[in-house]
Amino acid sequence: MAEVVLFHITEEIINKLGSLSAQEVALWWGLKDQLWKLSDTVTRIKAVIQDAEVKAQNKKQNHQIEDWLKKLRVAVYDAEDLLEDFSTQVLRKQLMSGNRVSREVRVFFSRSNQFVYGLRMGHRVEALRERLNDIEADSKRFNFEVHESERDSLTTVREQTTSSEPEVIVGREDDDQLESLKNELEKKFEKKKYLLVLDDVWDGEDGSDGEKWDSLKELFPRDAVGSKLVVTTRSHVIAKFTSTVAPHVLEGLSIDKSWELFRRKAFPQGQDSDHVDEKIRKEIVERCCGVPLVIKAIASTKVELRGITISDLTRHISFDMELDLSQQIPIPLPCAERLRTLVLLLGGEWDGRAWESICRDFGRLRVLLLSDWGIEEVPPLIEKLKHMKYLDLSNNKIETLPNSVTNLVNLQVLKLNGCRYLKRLPRGINKLINLRHLDNDLCESLEYMPRGIGKLTSLQTLSCFVVAKNRSPKSKMVGGLDELSRLNELRGSLEIRVEGYERESCISEFEGAKLEDKQYLQSLTINWENIDFDIDLDSDIDIDTDMDSDIDLYDKMLQCLQPNSSLQELEVEGYGGMRFPSWLSNLSNLVRICVNVCTRLEHIPPLDGIPSLEELWIMYMYNLEYIDSEGVGGKEVSKFFPSLKKLVIRKCPRLKGWWKESRGEMKDDSDESTVEEELIMLSFPRLSSLGISKCPNLTSMPLFPTLDEGLWLRRSSSMPLQQTMKMKPPVSSSSSSSFIRPLSNLKRLYISSSDDMESLPEVGLQNLSSLQELDIAYCPRLKSLPLHGQGVPSLQKLVINRCPILKSLSESKSQEMIPYLPSLQELRIKDRSEELSRGWGKEIEKVLPNIKHIPNIVIDDYYIQKEGRYVEGEGLRRESARSLEEEGLRYSTVLMNFSTTKLDLDVHGLKECLQGFNWTASSEVLFNVLVAVCVWRNILASYSSVAKQFTVELNISTDWYFTVWNSHQASELYI
Repeated sequence: MAEVVLFHITEEIINKLGSLSAQEVALWWGLKDQLWKLSDTVTRIKAVIQDAEVKAQNKKQNHQIEDWLKKLRVAVYDAEDLLEDFSTQVLRKQLMSGNRVSREVRVFFSRSNQFVYGLRMGHRVEALRERLNDIEADSKRFNFEVHESERDSLTTVREQTTSSEPEVIVGREDDDQLESLKNELEKKFEKKKYLLVLDDVWDGEDGSDGEKWDSLKELFPRDAVGSKLVVTTRSHVIAKFTSTVAPHVLEGLSIDKSWELFRRKAFPQGQDSDHVDEKIRKEIVERCCGVPLVIKAIASTKVELRGITISDLTRHISFDMELDLSQQIPIPLPCAERLRTLVLLLGGEWDGRAWESICRDFGRLRVLLLSDWGIEEVPPLIEKLKHMKYLDLSNNKIETLPNSVTNLVNLQVLKLNGCRYLKRLPRGINKLINLRHLDNDLCESLEYMPRGIGKLTSLQTLSCFVVAKNRSPKSKMVGGLDELSRLNELRGSLEIRVEGYERESCISEFEGAKLEDKQYLQSLTINWENIDFDIDLDSDIDIDTDMDSDIDLYDKMLQCLQPNSSLQELEVEGYGGMRFPSWLSNLSNLVRICVNVCTRLEHIPPLDGIPSLEELWIMYMYNLEYIDSEGVGGKEVSKFFPSLKKLVIRKCPRLKGWWKESRGEMKDDSDESTVEEELIMLSFPRLSSLGISKCPNLTSMPLFPTLDEGLWLRRSSSMPLQQTMKMKPPVSSSSSSSFIRPLSNLKRLYISSSDDMESLPEVGLQNLSSLQELDIAYCPRLKSLPLHGQGVPSLQKLVINRCPILKSLSESKSQEMIPYLPSLQELRIKDRSEELSRGWGKEIEKVLPNIKHIPNIVIDDYYIQKEGRYVEGEGLRRESARSLEEEGLRYSTVLMNFSTTKLDLDVHGLKECLQGFNWTASSEVLFNVLVAVCVWRNILASYSSVAKQFTVELNISTDWYFTVWNSHQASELYI
């Protein structure tokens, strides 16, 4: 497998040597002949690599050929490094433009310096070519052969199993070799029974290559009865569409067998492996997951941990500093000079001296991961890592990056996400012409974007663009929003954070962003950082719409930021205008819209016609009175939010209704029944989740009968819920026969602080057949909750909290205070009304049959029953209880223990408690109460009725206590 990679690298080297850049290098530094000879040598070696791999399987010559391949691998990687040095210099020379080029660059590319550089590079090319010539000469003793037809066939198969390059995939109709390959196979297998094995097939893991597989099968003759085709693969998807029988899934090797295979590969010819610690052995083989191919590959690299050598051929190393107690990179590393990937996993505090070591010893690094290290400074020395392509500095404490970072002209990925203290990106960032991904998400302190960033036309990821707050002193360094003009390859997510704007130039600057040209962008956030006003989002405030003279300017700015119609997610936050631009309704591919803290916005353009919209968030809109100003009339039922699944409306205190013209504001000539019919028809057809919070005046909106995930209603009117629960089949609807009962699929219902809710419709509650959780809290006017088992057969959790006048949980016709709910697993009632208290107290006998099956019952923050029984030390424990009456002692019929810590009793409280206690039902209950208490001396006289059933002994002493003994079994109450 490593040789296949080697084959492709040699092919890449040949391509680079023939490229335009190499030709420029040859002209600049007089290396034309040397590079041509190098290309010729690499081409000849490439021709025998495939045969070398085959012969390496021969045990007699295995070690000798492997040594040859190792030497070749080192030389080829060195050749690749050499060519990258060339390309780096070419890029730097291309960056020179007129008089703006720096003095250092001019000196470097001066005629005298070019001569010195060319001389030095010529020596490197010549030395490398001599090494490759020696390797080629050494190959002759192995008699490697080059058979063009076999090599082409092998290349096709190998590239199918190890590469995703589309031009070499078998099965394309325009493949010129397909027909000739088919003819050749027919000749070989003519009238013969055959067994053909396709090893390690992995192309088409997404399941899209079924057609390619069908084309490949056509190559094999079908007239040979009994022939078999065996396919091995690591993909379940491929196994599925290639199999005609159930695939045989190979299991991994055991730990012992894995180590035996590793030992034989890593320690050949009887070398001693006993020095390897048992823990290290297990760690090595466990990471290989029992896969023989992985075990062999790891063993052949001779990478070992804590004292075991690291091969000088190693090119990728990862150190886990948490596991390594020394928290140091082993020095010296024989592979440091050629190492390409260095990953330092999360560990201790960063030592600034590590930078010097990395930049000095790891000069050929392509990938460096240093995330989450608390790094505060990056030194200018980093420019020495000129081959760097992937640099991850995310989640560090960096405030600035040195300008020398821009000399890393090969850099393709720069990750800075989570660097919350980062204030500035380096000047001259436009020199990073190969940069594809700049992740600066969550860089909250970033003040501006550097001028010239718009020249990075290959940029595909730019998480955040900051529009500077104060530009005048930094205008030469600061880039405006029009820097986005040419960045049309951007994709994924982009946040535009507007810290400030220049009134005179902001419109032309915003127009220059040309967001409409960003066809690959999927998500866009436009965030004004509350430039002109500061709002407490959790307080009720009045917005003065005349306080900001720039309202019209806001409208124009947002109008200029029209995105491409392919956009899928849009979030607008902190917008200070009074209206939204009309382009919002035209974004037909939007899946999610979030409008947040747009405090002056009066209405939103119609969104019901966006066919793909699945989520809509409307939050902190203090001036919003109606969401849609067009009214109910003229809406097409079939096109009304056809895909909306989630709707959240939060903190819109002035919001009255969805439409400006609704039931509450009908015109004089309107027919009320017609309007009601329109409201019923215009319900959300696919809404799954609805949350409405702090919208007390919202009394009219589209109905939501299809909810299934949940409904959250907090500090808002209950009228939309009441209207939905009362829905009936529309009279004029031809589909009334298929009418689904409203909210019949709803699983969770949470209602809190609804001041206008006195009850829920009994008929509506009977439709909640799927309801699993019902939580009602802080509803001061709620009088009844007509539940019954047939209406809510799936209810598992019921919570009633601070509903002071709620009389009953049963339907109106029932005499039961608490109904029988067959699936209920948890019942919580807190700060109950007097009626419920009686039902839980004196009338407990009526309630018991309906609640004894409930495993968990919690009354006023303590357990009456937990997991079907009382658990000692947890139940009935409440520090704030002032009396046994409050503690609920007499209501307990299923307890095994009772415990509290601070109980302040008077005689009346104790008397009432004991007289009401169901002694018969609790005769086997053991009460263990450790309290400090004050009891009057004449307490015994108050319990004549109790004394008839119990022998009561009262001892008055410093520690005041009395003991009640049951004549059959002791039940104690210590006070």
